[in-house]
Amino acid sequence: MNYRYSSLMDYVKPSPVAEMLHFSADPTLISFAGGMPDATIFPVEELRAAFDRALAEKGAQALQYSTPEGLPSLREKVCERMARAGVKCSLDNVLLTQGGTQGIDLVAALFLDRGDTILCENPTYMGAMGPFDVRDVNYVSIDIDDEGMNIELLEKALKEHPEAKMIYVIPDFQNPTGVSMSVERRRRIVELANQYDVLVLEDNPYRELRFDNQEMPSIKSFDTQGRVILLGTFSKTLCPGLRLGWAVAEKEIVSRLTTLRTAADMQCSSIAMYAVDAYLEAADFDGHIREIRRVYKEKKDCMIDAMQRHFPKGITHTNPEGGLFLWLTFPEKVDAGRMLRELVIPRAKTVYMPGEAFYCHAPHKNTCRMNFSGRSMEEIEKGIAALGEVFCQVF
Repeated sequence: MNYRYSSLMDYVKPSPVAEMLHFSADPTLISFAGGMPDATIFPVEELRAAFDRALAEKGAQALQYSTPEGLPSLREKVCERMARAGVKCSLDNVLLTQGGTQGIDLVAALFLDRGDTILCENPTYMGAMGPFDVRDVNYVSIDIDDEGMNIELLEKALKEHPEAKMIYVIPDFQNPTGVSMSVERRRRIVELANQYDVLVLEDNPYRELRFDNQEMPSIKSFDTQGRVILLGTFSKTLCPGLRLGWAVAEKEIVSRLTTLRTAADMQCSSIAMYAVDAYLEAADFDGHIREIRRVYKEKKDCMIDAMQRHFPKGITHTNPEGGLFLWLTFPEKVDAGRMLRELVIPRAKTVYMPGEAFYCHAPHKNTCRMNFSGRSMEEIEKGIAALGEVFCQVF
């Protein structure tokens, strides 16, 4: 059969994430490649009670169709949590989504035409490039440093690309580097967006995973003209299997995003929305988040300590203040992907995510992303020691 696929498939590439998830499921390997939360601290019993309560109190209603925007009482709770990030919003400003990635896809569908220009961090989240690639966008990459996206380079790019439509940015514990944006740069991004008439897509799934328990203002909190769209998710604070996230934007944008989502999947899971709503009513969600922060900080510290003891000189890494990831940079001539396939997996039985997957163009092949949240302390020590043995033979 000669299948006649749509022209969109010319822009769809196999996802490196899918391959890494297969590695994560392989019991013979220690995988630091995925973006896995720690399943041992999922609030299983509390969620079980929440599902029971949802079915007991709502009955068939919890199993029936709901509204495309999402359960109103849960959207109200999202508004309350967004207020902590300095964002004032109402029900009309919130759309519940199937995780954060659907939010990216819907925003891309709403605003991006084929060939449009978007500005993003360099490197950036590979999962966002899928929805952007399908629109055949023109990427302009902005280098980051230890305070996030370089604002001088961003302004230069905006001057050089007056056709730019959107800035895509992950301000807190960026995926893949773990770097966080300073408050002043968050403010300046909004000022530049206003000046050059572009939208800002603020992808913020890790915001609440700050190890020092402090709350940082979101980019959206500085929005004065309704041009920032904020995406959040329960995947990193409750569990990814719920597939519940949200978009916060101006009423007009939310209305149009809702129209788009009805053409895709109509709504989020009714029972999942009712259960999360019941969980937030009865459980100590903030206490659960504090426990996540404590555990992830211990794991991050464990990984860095192990790398300092086992890795040879010449390998540098970030030291994030939250989130799920570290970013490693090897000596310039190293191809981290090739090294993974030819040496690391066969010898160390350990996996990382090669950094080249996170670049829109001109990838830095001497980089990789390491996830510290998804493995136990013992696995971190064992895996880093095994990696160190291979690296010491190579460098």
